[in-house]
Amino acid sequence: MTLHSILRGHPRVVDALLSGELQGTGHHAYLFTGPVGVGKRTTAFALFAFVNCRSEERLTARRACGVCRSCVRIERLLADDTVDAPPDLLWLRPEGRQIKIAQVRKLLTVVPYPPIESRVRVVVVDPADRLGDEAANALLKTLEEPPRSTRFVLITSRPANVLTTIRSRCQRMRFGHLPDDAVREVLLAQNVPADVASQVAPLAEGSVSSALALIDDPVVAARGELIDRLLSIVSRDTVATFAFAQTLAELGGNLPTALTFLSQVHRQALLARVGVAGSYEAPARRLASGLSPESLMRRIDVIEETRTALTEFNVNPRVAVERLALVLTAGPGEEQAVIVARPRAR
Repeated sequence: MTLHSILRGHPRVVDALLSGELQGTGHHAYLFTGPVGVGKRTTAFALFAFVNCRSEERLTARRACGVCRSCVRIERLLADDTVDAPPDLLWLRPEGRQIKIAQVRKLLTVVPYPPIESRVRVVVVDPADRLGDEAANALLKTLEEPPRSTRFVLITSRPANVLTTIRSRCQRMRFGHLPDDAVREVLLAQNVPADVASQVAPLAEGSVSSALALIDDPVVAARGELIDRLLSIVSRDTVATFAFAQTLAELGGNLPTALTFLSQVHRQALLARVGVAGSYEAPARRLASGLSPESLMRRIDVIEETRTALTEFNVNPRVAVERLALVLTAGPGEEQAVIVARPRAR
């Protein structure tokens, strides 16, 4: 099931949540933080399923049963977020650009009363960084004096954008990237072909939403051709180097996928080069045979610098990828001498 695949990817978070509920020490409000697409919302829904599961086996198994009415409704919601949520799972989402004060006021007319059909009501605010100031301040008082039968789960990938007063009243639960095998398992559960799931999971950087977006990304299908072309370029062949840069530039919105793949191959090569046991793809082995660990680390640094420059700064994409291509096709140990200037903002 997608639910348990994702939960296995966050054992510390899940263990802390379940231990708190089983021991009666659970917090009334949580702030789930971490990258986009790693299962924060799924875990919030799983918390609702666990605290309201009708099976007594949940106490020993430390997981929701998956078959009682409450669990089945959560599984349906995970599969299709347009279906109605259980009445005691209140899911606050933006209407337009923000979660508005009117939405919070409506919520606060319900929260003081006991749950309708569950033991515990769970209020999910997703994403919490989209709470307008008025809405956040309206929610604040309830977070200070919450009903005993209610849990609040605020979700964000940008915790700095959540009001400090809100953050201070929540127990923070930090989510990391999902392991590749967990991402692959989720994709398989969503009927993605096994070969496609195996291709995109390592490129998704631990995010299920990124993996789903990569399924139709043309770079995934052409990644073997891309790395073969890079490895075929002879050092100081500037014509071939700039032609490779042109190819990267023409990827446009798919360029981040190519950078992720290039980084992944170079990281695998570094692990192989320093003797870490593992099953490495042929391109990684070829890179490892011809480059020192220092050369590989420098190339990885420049790939990541290029990614940052393109996503966070107003750099000229052509200049950025030309610099990257020059470094990736440099002779062993010549990376630093080839070009040292960072791409400049336009």
